[in-house]
Amino acid sequence: MAVASLSATEIERFEAWLEGIAGRQAELTTRELGRGIRAVSRVYVEKRDAGALRGRATNSDARRAAFTRFYAPLHFLCLWHAYETIRDALDAPPTTRILDLGCGSGAAGAAWALQLSPRPRIEGIDALGWALREARRTYRHFGLRARTRRGELPQALPEVGGGDLLICGWMLNELDTDARDALILRLERAIDRGAACVILEPLAGSASPWWDATAARLSSRGMRDGIFKTEVELPEPLRVLDLAAGLDHRVIGARWMAAKDRR
Repeated sequence: MAVASLSATEIERFEAWLEGIAGRQAELTTRELGRGIRAVSRVYVEKRDAGALRGRATNSDARRAAFTRFYAPLHFLCLWHAYETIRDALDAPPTTRILDLGCGSGAAGAAWALQLSPRPRIEGIDALGWALREARRTYRHFGLRARTRRGELPQALPEVGGGDLLICGWMLNELDTDARDALILRLERAIDRGAACVILEPLAGSASPWWDATAARLSSRGMRDGIFKTEVELPEPLRVLDLAAGLDHRVIGARWMAAKDRR
């Protein structure tokens, strides 16, 4: 397995993003951030059955910081490195708009948009106001044209069609069964109307026990799925937090699905 790394220019821009986030959270020590990262991990790994994952995982400053300074940047790196693998499977027409669903701090939408030329506009949708504020900062930092919308999914999903790409970055696993099924139905309809769709979830099957059934359901619309993993050289700010949390992200990856309209 080859080691994936950013170019010098990409590292500079990526670390400047991290520095901006850190500057807004200067009151938190590395030890506090490590505890926050571990707490978020426990919610998603050990305490999933209690429900309301997103709310419980972001109910303190340290936990929200864990998302914005650690998990979201890891998601950015993962999608950045997985882009070519997923793009080749997707083989979609040019994208004019990215719908970054459950956008959090905007990592997934930004990582994909930065690979495209010309750059599409982004619409980030999330139910949490603090997340949308961070997403706006992320999109702005990377020079992306974007707007944000606050709302619950799937109700907040706008009309879509050709040229649209819907990205569900590590968010379907956060929804309860009814909301997830309703959103997947909306994704099917979006594909039928000419949109493309990318879904990413954690590697651990316990996070998405519905994965195989969903992949089979969407296969009739040309959905392809796979697993992406790569060794990675973490930028220093992430390496420090990884150590502080007692974790090991020398290998990162995700389960992915990708589909486009086949007409």
